[in-house]
Amino acid sequence: MFAEPVFGFYGGWATYRSGKGRCTVEDLNPDLCNHLIYAFVEPKDDGTLIRKDDNEKNVMDSFNDLRKRNPRQKTLVSFGGANCDKSVYAKVAADSILRKSFAVNVRGFCIRYGFNGADIDWEFPESSSDHSNFVLLLSALASELHSYDLILTTSVGVNKEYDVSGIARHVDYILLMSYDYNGT
Repeated sequence: MFAEPVFGFYGGWATYRSGKGRCTVEDLNPDLCNHLIYAFVEPKDDGTLIRKDDNEKNVMDSFNDLRKRNPRQKTLVSFGGANCDKSVYAKVAADSILRKSFAVNVRGFCIRYGFNGADIDWEFPESSSDHSNFVLLLSALASELHSYDLILTTSVGVNKEYDVSGIARHVDYILLMSYDYNGT
C-alpha cells in the first residue's frame, strides 16, 4: 500500500472527551498509515513508567487490535509528550544506570502490551549536556529494543542543537514536530 513509512499519532486522552471531540480507537482507520503511535505513557525519574489508569490498558489493547484490520500495520507507544516534566528525561538521560533501567522498562512495556516499538518524545532537551545525553539514552534504547526486533523512533522539534547524526545512528525513524511556530 505505502512504499515508505507513513506515521499517525493517536492521543489516548481523546477517548475520554465528550461530544464531537471524542475519538475512540474504533473511530480510527488503520489503512491511512502503516505506523500508528499511541500517545503517551509517562516516564518517571527512576526509569519506570506510568500508565494513566486501568482503562488505558483496554484502550491500548483495542489500539493494537487495529492490526487485525490491517495486518501490515505497526503500532508503537510514545513515551513523554508535552505534559511530561522535562526534568524527568534530563535526569534519566544523564545517568547510565537510569538509562539502562528505562530502556529495559520500555522494552518490557512494548512486549507486555503488544506494541511493535517505541517513540521517544522528550519535549525538549535544553542544555548541551541534555542533547548529548539524549543520544546516549537513544543508544541504550536501541540496544535493548533492536535486540528484540522492536522499532525505535523519536519525535523531535526543529532545533539546530540536536546531534542529528548521533540520533540517526540509533533510531529507525526521526519524526519532526513542525507545529507551534506561531503559537497555538
